[in-house]
Amino acid sequence: MKRIFLRLPEPVCMAYTLGALAGVRTGEVIALHGCNVDLAARRIHIRESAEGPLKRDVCRVAPILDSLAPILTAWKLKSG
Repeated sequence: MKRIFLRLPEPVCMAYTLGALAGVRTGEVIALHGCNVDLAARRIHIRESAEGPLKRDVCRVAPILDSLAPILTAWKLKSG
């Protein structure tokens, strides 16, 4: 996975990582806002999709695993 991540351009590498390590769907990644990523609580709040409402019309939470936390922290520092 690391090899693929390093070969992908930004921000595609982050979309790939969120899908692989957090289970976030492609449309959800596109609609994700920085305020929905809570690094302290290690949660990603999924509230919408690029296509509109979520599948079941209910917000959900994706956990930030140990392997994803440093990647998201570095991305947040880099992108603001």
